[in-house]
Amino acid sequence: MQALESLRAGDRFRVLGIPRVNLSAVLALVEQHGTQQFEAANALLDQSAYELYDASLVWTSSDRRYQAGLHGKNLGDKEYKIAGYDFPTLGGSTITAFYGNPRQVFGSFSVKF
Repeated sequence: MQALESLRAGDRFRVLGIPRVNLSAVLALVEQHGTQQFEAANALLDQSAYELYDASLVWTSSDRRYQAGLHGKNLGDKEYKIAGYDFPTLGGSTITAFYGNPRQVFGSFSVKF
């Protein structure tokens, strides 16, 4: 999986009367063209093509000592398989699939010493 398209923007703005507020934004599209878990195709385990959308908004203090961010991953809440197994048994087989993370929204804060 790779980020096919990403848009990055950053600049200094005046926000709520505070001069030189450093904000940067990142929007990313991650596209997977489909996967096949094993040499032979298995319709229950193979994943068709899908896209994931990620975004971040990060504030940095003018002295670059503080940074705070709001981040989102898989904003479309796409369900997608990342791995799977087909265990043969006497009566057939047991199929297990593992899925990627659902939508995640989280914050970050850092201080440089």
